[in-house]
Amino acid sequence: MRLENWTNAAEQGARAALNAVFPERAQPYETVPYCWSDWYGHRIQFVGTADAESVTFTDGSPDDDQFKALYRTGDRAVGAATLNRPRLIMKLRRLIATRGSWDDALALVQAKIGSTR
Repeated sequence: MRLENWTNAAEQGARAALNAVFPERAQPYETVPYCWSDWYGHRIQFVGTADAESVTFTDGSPDDDQFKALYRTGDRAVGAATLNRPRLIMKLRRLIATRGSWDDALALVQAKIGSTR
């Protein structure tokens, strides 16, 4: 998958450097894609992949000032999009990286900490 954003470039470069300096501990580069953009005072963020069987808005909608959406394939969360929920998105990125379940993703977005900006 081609990922053209600065987050991927920095993470991939860091992995390449570690592998070059410590070849005995070399690891393949793996990531959960992440991107964001600021638009007219709002931050939209996305992690994972949009190649999913379904998308569920767990809070808000595209017409609101805030939303949380989860992308699902089988019993796993494979992606997430948020509008004005900066703390939540990185928690979802970690959950997707560990192949967290759909139920775990729902619990995370419904938790009180997930509701804060």
